[in-house]
Amino acid sequence: MALCRWSGDQTAAYAGEVVGLRVMMNTNCCEEMVRVTRTKAKKPAYFIHTWSCLKFERCIYYKEARIITKMEIKNEYKPIALKLYKEAEEIFGNAIVEREFANVYVQNKGLNTLYEANGKISICVSKFVTESIEQLYYQLGHEVCHLLHPSIEYPSGFKHTTLVINEGLSTYFSILAINQFGTAQETIEILKDNAPNYYNAFVAICELLDSTPDAIKLLRKIKPRIDTLKDEDFNKAGLIISTDLINKLLQPFIY
Repeated sequence: MALCRWSGDQTAAYAGEVVGLRVMMNTNCCEEMVRVTRTKAKKPAYFIHTWSCLKFERCIYYKEARIITKMEIKNEYKPIALKLYKEAEEIFGNAIVEREFANVYVQNKGLNTLYEANGKISICVSKFVTESIEQLYYQLGHEVCHLLHPSIEYPSGFKHTTLVINEGLSTYFSILAINQFGTAQETIEILKDNAPNYYNAFVAICELLDSTPDAIKLLRKIKPRIDTLKDEDFNKAGLIISTDLINKLLQPFIY
């Protein structure tokens, strides 16, 4: 892949069709979460954006790119996402409103939050949501919870380390989202067997909320961006919980 810095009309990088999220970056030979747009020029090219997509100088121009994950917009999923978003705000407190929720994308595998240009933010879910209503609610529930407190600030682009409390909370809400289908306990067992990092984060959140049901709301009144919490914030929020639990919740989440 030929690599050079984009030096033309910078806005053209966002004019093309969004065609993928993951490419192999030849700068470090590893898979990285990015946004890929294809130009509408006579000779198609790809613009690869680091996943914060906040500064044009981060844009890298490739004449070709090996797209690993295709994606498509699913407008019919957005009303469900917005409904879950409002429910999450009612339980965990108001969202940090610094970005506009743009789209729900379906990609081949995996789910993630996509930080787009110009203050937009989108949700990406896996193709399995098209086969299962439970998967749709589970994955949307998980990602809308992340929208309450984005890990990447706008417009600074500063990225916070994702903590266990953050991923645990999103997992907890995704379980709430599928409770209506009667599959919550089965899903918890699947997490325990196949994704112990998410399961353990979920258990830590359950322990926190068992002690104080409004704990997240109280904590987010002090620090709305949950990845910025410190151990002293639990005392400020009036929460009486063990030091061991606080330490678990404030550990960086290992993916």
